[in-house]
Amino acid sequence: MTYAKWLALAVALCLPVALAGAGGQEGGTAAAARGGMGAARGGAGCLPVALAGAGGQEEGTAAATGGGMAASAEVQAAIDSGTWMWATLADYEQDTGNRLSSFGEAPMLAALVAAGELPPVEERISEEPLVINPFDEIGTYGGTLRTASLGPGYNDFTPVRSLAGVIQTANRGPGSPHENVPYGYKGWDISDDGMTFTMYLRRGAKWSDGHPHTAEDVEFWGEFFWHPDYAGWDQSNFGPVASVEKVDDYTARMTFTRPNPTFMGWVEFWGGWYPFRYPKHYLSQYHPKYNDDAEALAKEEGYESWLQSFRAHSDSGDFGQKDYDLPTMRSWGVVDITATYSLMERNPYFWAIDPAGNQLPYIDRLRVEVVNDQEGYNLKAVAGEIDIAQFGLEAANVSLYKENEEKGDYQLLMWKAPDGSEAAYGFNLTHTDPVLREIFQDIRFRQAMSLAINREEINTLLYFDLGDVRQAAMNPDNSYYKQEWAERFVDFDPDRANALLDEMGLAWNGDGTVRLRPDGEPLRIRLWINQRRPTLINTGELVEAHWEAVGVDVDFQGRDGPFVGQMVQANEHDVQSWHLRRTNESKGFQAHNKFLSGDGVEFGRLWEQWHQTGGEQGEEPPAKIKRLYELGDLWLASTNEDDYNRYAQELFDLASEELLIIGTVGFVPLPVIVQNKVGNFPRDVRWIGDDTQFLRDVKPDTWFLRQ
Repeated sequence: MTYAKWLALAVALCLPVALAGAGGQEGGTAAAARGGMGAARGGAGCLPVALAGAGGQEEGTAAATGGGMAASAEVQAAIDSGTWMWATLADYEQDTGNRLSSFGEAPMLAALVAAGELPPVEERISEEPLVINPFDEIGTYGGTLRTASLGPGYNDFTPVRSLAGVIQTANRGPGSPHENVPYGYKGWDISDDGMTFTMYLRRGAKWSDGHPHTAEDVEFWGEFFWHPDYAGWDQSNFGPVASVEKVDDYTARMTFTRPNPTFMGWVEFWGGWYPFRYPKHYLSQYHPKYNDDAEALAKEEGYESWLQSFRAHSDSGDFGQKDYDLPTMRSWGVVDITATYSLMERNPYFWAIDPAGNQLPYIDRLRVEVVNDQEGYNLKAVAGEIDIAQFGLEAANVSLYKENEEKGDYQLLMWKAPDGSEAAYGFNLTHTDPVLREIFQDIRFRQAMSLAINREEINTLLYFDLGDVRQAAMNPDNSYYKQEWAERFVDFDPDRANALLDEMGLAWNGDGTVRLRPDGEPLRIRLWINQRRPTLINTGELVEAHWEAVGVDVDFQGRDGPFVGQMVQANEHDVQSWHLRRTNESKGFQAHNKFLSGDGVEFGRLWEQWHQTGGEQGEEPPAKIKRLYELGDLWLASTNEDDYNRYAQELFDLASEELLIIGTVGFVPLPVIVQNKVGNFPRDVRWIGDDTQFLRDVKPDTWFLRQ
């Protein structure tokens, strides 16, 4: 996609985008790298469009900054430095020369200190607090930040809170490099031989109940997490773990049975929140190793076993947490969950501060309102009843969102998604129906289905021609990438699609309305899609028409996510649709890569089971798929660049040739709504999506609500 197209959309809709300076680089100024976009006036009737001029300095407006606490010149200089964060207070003081002699705290916590119910803030933030540099200014304390969720489940605050981990990525402006930064822990090391990962905890850090957080908590996690009875999908992503052990009170070490090159990609993604999610002092009462009565306690609470009880008490999900007394290390902890909302409140012992010494987060509470449908979500967003919205917004409704900006007192942003295909499709090649299995396994059918899709129409109607028409393929920035992967069978050619289906012997019925299967039944497929992702629904409606135009009867439905998941797990789906996420260099280099696991676009559920269980379950795949898994294993174990690139290219060559996953449009612009009262919210980012953990990696601890 060219930057000219982005600018054209800005002119048409007056959307905030970073205009390249004299050097011609998108977001290439130091200010854009910081992520805080200023604004200048657009045309008549337009709200501000962010412009970075040739000099590299944007003009600020009240819409972007203002309303925070005044900062000293020294603190403001630190903010303006563009440094993402400082791993510890000592690092901050050494780097800036600023010395902090006192610390600030939220009024609601100061009241508890005055009442003798909390120790002073100096004793709560740890001896080595993280110093997070806000995008714009020192914020003010207080308030409740609101978002909404389509049904009780994953929402905009889930990555912000639940997926906060020991490491994060710095999600700077467009074109910025991938960069890991410390978060929960002050640092880490990977040994030269790739056999150990050492974590350096923050001295004096405490759980939300005031109990010290030490390496014993990390060791406790290691004890039960790899227990055979506790087995789960997330264990395998950590790789060949041999042990997790305490070195000293503030050092923990993971040791592997062999070099583990994929480990860092997992830690920066989901894996990073596991080591500091499980408080030993609290959860040990539910574990039989530490409590002989754990089984009896579980039965008394109505659980079938200690394991079921332990899982329930350790669940810290936005809508899944059952035990509100569970201590947390995160910025906010769950305090109430109902059928209509989830409420989270600040952690009084949170271990991060701003450059002026104020304990973070600034915002007191996060509230997630449950809405039942897309219309309800849109109404809340445009009415200004949601402070931050992204997950439930639809690119197709950009005009609606833009028209209501002033009335709703918000700003509409357009951020690029990192997904190689916003909607991708995987036909079930291990289908329980032998006739459909034979059809789906025929490469000509998958080629025909790809050629029948009018991607240009999808791009125009849903994404203003701003996405990339492409096949399901990895990110072009990856070292091993081949452009041919994105171009294979990507042209809209219904004549050729019909010819391929004719060649397969899938004849039309008598009135020419649908093709017939070899057994004489109409060729009908169920395209049942998780309704929580609006772009999948919108694309699915178009693809339904495309496929029906070449004679495939499509039963298209938006269904509840858990229902779709259960159907896939049972191998009862016809075709699954999800977005082709995690395609960048680090998160694509994982066992859950969609071309290996089918995660979300399950193309061979029984084959995958066979591979994961060493042939004990599932169904033995054909030779080409066996080779795919073999290449995946070799690639994920590669420890030198030559092997890494060679195996990756052979792997994705094979996946591309077999069209295991069919793509549509990738790297699309997605709408983001932010209330004007929300401070320190970036106006541009590198990506918005899984590859950067959505809103987690744009410093949510420093967001604040202008009073």
